[in-house]
Amino acid sequence: MDLSRSALVVGGGIAGLSAALELSKHGWVVTILEARRRLGGRILSRKSRGVDFELGAEFIHGKPKIFWALLENAGFEIAEVPEKHWHPTGTGQMEQRDVWKDLEEIFQKINPDTPDETFADFIHKLKVPGNLSREAIDFVEGFNAADQHKIGVHGLTAAEEASGQIEGDRAFWLTGGYGQLINWLETALRKQKVRIIQGAVVKTIEWHPHHVTSEFMLNHRSQVVSGDAAVITLPLGVLKSETMQILPRLTEKGEAIQAMKFGNVAKVILRFRSRFWPQSHFGFIHSQDDWFPVWWSSPSEDVITGWVGGPKAERFGGENELSVQTRALESLSRIFKEPTPGLQELLVEFHYHDWRADPFSLGAYSYLPVNGLKLPQILGQPEADTLFFAGEATSADYQLGTVHGAFESGLRAAREVLSETVAGR
Repeated sequence: MDLSRSALVVGGGIAGLSAALELSKHGWVVTILEARRRLGGRILSRKSRGVDFELGAEFIHGKPKIFWALLENAGFEIAEVPEKHWHPTGTGQMEQRDVWKDLEEIFQKINPDTPDETFADFIHKLKVPGNLSREAIDFVEGFNAADQHKIGVHGLTAAEEASGQIEGDRAFWLTGGYGQLINWLETALRKQKVRIIQGAVVKTIEWHPHHVTSEFMLNHRSQVVSGDAAVITLPLGVLKSETMQILPRLTEKGEAIQAMKFGNVAKVILRFRSRFWPQSHFGFIHSQDDWFPVWWSSPSEDVITGWVGGPKAERFGGENELSVQTRALESLSRIFKEPTPGLQELLVEFHYHDWRADPFSLGAYSYLPVNGLKLPQILGQPEADTLFFAGEATSADYQLGTVHGAFESGLRAAREVLSETVAGR
């Protein structure tokens, strides 16, 4: 008699992969349903001419214990990102500044004992100087992919406190890119005989206690797969869109999904024939540019990355790739006082991704609205020991928008499956 238990994992991002691996190690028969023709979700790594490009998640934020141990045990090399921050002077030169010191003075004025409010209201009442106010808004909207008029200051404080516990003011690269971690996890999953179905667009999840059936489209044909439990790891943007139906509906969780916010990021990576910026491995440039406010250096000295998050990223929805490339070159021209045609001549490669336009994410990552501190816990709560939830939006310790937050949420969901289903049967 076969006593093995079976689980569906909906979504093959880092949360889904970690949940699937943990379940399979405990003898569960696991099927991963991934809509894309690749694994990794919002990790999107490319390799070209020997150089690694990260169009999605790129950094390890701080030293999260569980995730760091995984990387070290797997033998990956890790390099620290230069913690240098620069501001253009307007003459093509750069002025180095302690960005964190300036921002900490602002964030320390947030009082968690007073009613929550939007960051826009908070910064307006604080009456900080204009340049510092814009710098703080650019940071909140860029780093958190958030709208200053929607993000709550209590959520910001919770995230900063959690980050401080893991040296979150330091950032690291996985040498060789995050893609190798996805490959490593995929290899481990296949060794565990996990069934991985790519190109599977889930349409419905029908459930009753201890039984789940999912209908999905694969190669334009409808298919069905069943299990004793399901771990749902879809991005918040997809859950908000309701392109996938959970039947019966989950009222409280559905309300939390709609209440939580999901921001956007657009990212460009440019490789040039030779470096024209003054220093290789310079760290970060905060330009306050309308199109690309932040640029950073790469381990490859002829590569530079541009980032825009929050409301500024929304304008890329109507832009084609050639137009985005032109805007990126114009931004670099304004910063470094180099003629745009000359930069165009130096350009070797251009890579671009607008995460809002990605149909299987519909945005970049989540953030908390006013009075939203309980939302990640609500999103992550199991339903009837049958439906379990993971992903960065369910990070109970407010590590939203991070790879380690997503990874650890997958482990948490898998362990809930293991403990609650055993207790319930």
